[in-house]
Amino acid sequence: MKRLVPALLFLLSATTLTAQPSASAIIKRLTHAGVTKVEVVKTVKEWKDGKYIYVAYANVIKAVAPEKVFGLKGVSLVIATMAYYDIGASQPYQVLGSESNGEYRGINLPVPSNAELTKFATEAAQKSPEKFFMQAYSIVAIEKITVTDPKAEWLHPGKLKFEGTMVYVDRLTRETFQRMQAPCTIELHRESLNAPWYIGKAAAATMEARYTGDIIHAADAPQWANLPSLSDRVAEKQNSEKLEAMGITAPPVFASGKQLAMHINEKLLQLSKEQFAEYMKLLLHSSLRQQGTSFTPNGNGQQLINSTVMAAYDGWGKYKDQYCPVPGRFDSIGVTVFWYNKRNDGKCDVNAVKDGDTYAIGGIHIFLDKNQQDDAALKAIPCGGEAAAGSGPASPVASVVFKKGDKVWVEENGKWYPATVLDVKPGEWYIHYDGYSSQYDLWVGPARIKSK
Repeated sequence: MKRLVPALLFLLSATTLTAQPSASAIIKRLTHAGVTKVEVVKTVKEWKDGKYIYVAYANVIKAVAPEKVFGLKGVSLVIATMAYYDIGASQPYQVLGSESNGEYRGINLPVPSNAELTKFATEAAQKSPEKFFMQAYSIVAIEKITVTDPKAEWLHPGKLKFEGTMVYVDRLTRETFQRMQAPCTIELHRESLNAPWYIGKAAAATMEARYTGDIIHAADAPQWANLPSLSDRVAEKQNSEKLEAMGITAPPVFASGKQLAMHINEKLLQLSKEQFAEYMKLLLHSSLRQQGTSFTPNGNGQQLINSTVMAAYDGWGKYKDQYCPVPGRFDSIGVTVFWYNKRNDGKCDVNAVKDGDTYAIGGIHIFLDKNQQDDAALKAIPCGGEAAAGSGPASPVASVVFKKGDKVWVEENGKWYPATVLDVKPGEWYIHYDGYSSQYDLWVGPARIKSK
């Protein structure tokens, strides 16, 4: 008998150490201010972090103040809670559960009909298809969303969740399309009971998508042929937001190629390298952009942007140092417009092509003197008047006049060479370097020519 008593005490002790927490103990621990009820769902023994523990799963129900749910009364919030207990512990060492992940009960509001939800979801999806897809580079259109679950779920008086089936159009090649069908989930959000709905969250299960119908050729689907893909739309939106953040708006309509050239000159003087690279996308001719988009250039357009920005902003010679806000001279040959630097001995040009009701960039070339000495000399020339005291050499005298056959000196890389004037036009002279091949003949401005 004396030996049996210690054994019974040991067994009782072991039972106490391994007993799982009771439902009443869990309820008592999870009940606090504002909690109206605790529902214990289950308590299980689980292996966690190298040991066995008890995990109590419970719903903690709290009353919700009417002001938090647009004035509705009798609404409660159900918080899915997990309480973690060491074996034999009377109190949990961790409790997880957040109101932000809670679900509302008691929202007695009418739910829109399936027809209403179908109409709204389809229109909203067509307007903002990017909300449904994380990666959908080839999708060009959403045709329809049909509500499949008649039991729409209130997540909050301002959040209504429901399931649907989406039919969308996928671009297989530049000439072919295919309809796809996939399940989707939609959350409608609103800011008050009387505010309009909008899509707050949406997702299409593209992994479950299946083809419907036959392949469709572009010739039979003109409504899709020129549409941008979803990835193009996303890129366009991102570029638009980037431009808006930089304070850059869409370009004006240009009545002539000269207006476009003056605008390019103005923006090159005003904008940083990064800003001009973004802004130039707006000025490109439609042939240099991806089909159907306004902002995203294709390979040729991007190459043109890169070369233009590099010429204007990189290395010795910055555009803003060598050109004036109002260039002293413009020339035009066909669709190409030229404008000149401060010395009238270097010029940029733009191929200004009619594009709808405006002129756009079909090609562009930026010329700068790219050595330090020339850049410094041009930078010292003021715009719109005589040089200020101490600001460096005065700007060239425009009244210098030479005629055909005159013998002159012409500057080349800091040295003066004898030359002969072959042709003349206002502010420029076509010269031949004496003793050199005619391949070196060129037009020069007043800063590079002087009497012999």
